[in-house]
Formats: sequence, C-alpha cells, structure tokens
Amino acid sequence: YSVQYGRYLASYQDRIIVYGNRQYKNTVFISEEGTPYYFALNNAFEFDHEVIHVQVFKNIIMVFTINDIWVIYQVEETSVDEFGVQTITISFRYKKILYNISCEEKNKTSIKNLTRYVTLISNNVLYLVKPSNYINDETEFTLTILSQNVDAIVRNPLPFINERLKYH
Repeated sequence: YSVQYGRYLASYQDRIIVYGNRQYKNTVFISEEGTPYYFALNNAFEFDHEVIHVQVFKNIIMVFTINDIWVIYQVEETSVDEFGVQTITISFRYKKILYNISCEEKNKTSIKNLTRYVTLISNNVLYLVKPSNYINDETEFTLTILSQNVDAIVRNPLPFINERLKYH
C-alpha cells in the first residue's frame, strides 16, 4: 500500500526506488534485486524528516531530506556454514552524512550528478557535494559553496543574461 502511492521513482542497479508517499513522507522503499515489483520490509528506510529527493550517485543512493543528506549503501556479508559452504548476503545500511543542509521541494530539480559531484541549491546558495579527499570511503562527502545568491539567476535568468550581454 505504501509503495503503491509513492509519487517518485528512481532506478538503482536492478532495483526500483519509491518515495514521496503522502502518508509515509519520511520513508524510502527499495525493491528486491531483479524483482522490481517486490519490496521487502527490510529494504524500507525511515528517516527523521521528510524525504525531498533521492539521487543515485556511483554505487550509493543519496537521500535529501528537508534538514540533512543521507546515504544508503550496500554491504556484503560473508558467512560459512558447518559444511564449508560460503554464503554472501547483500544488505543495505544508511547513515547521515551532512547535517543541517536544508532542501526544499522547489529546489529538487537542482540536485544533479555533475561528473564526480552532485549539485544542490539550498537557502539561495549553490553547493557542490563531493566525495571526501581525506577519507577513503565512498559514503563520506564534503560540501563546497560554488556561488551565493543564485536563486534569482536560476528562477529568472534573462535579466542576468541581458545585463552581461550589454558589454559584448
């Protein structure tokens, strides 16, 4: 029921991601691998605030809530039974990576993959979310300010362009 009324879809490897249910605003649902119509309960992730956008970046899933940025990532666990048979289980974990970065529905379209980075407009500032240079972990990110006061330019670019063209 909760998956059926999700407003947004994304794809991740051989899975479907559903979010945006009006009743379960804080939840992201991920289908089973190779079975896009089956959503197991262990692949439902509840966050502390409303989910605004989900962006697949490399091998992880970035989740933008109204207050923070999270990642959902895969973990492989290997076990050996008493007969020596090795079993590899793939499961998901999630963690908060950047705190107090607000994201609004109106800026949802600014969240884009840009080669090795992700862009985001938050509170009239254009940010670049990039993997950490200091920690060798694909789930660690840093935030860099690219430009401030960009909202007017993004919402109505013609005055900005015309002003710049006056000098050429």
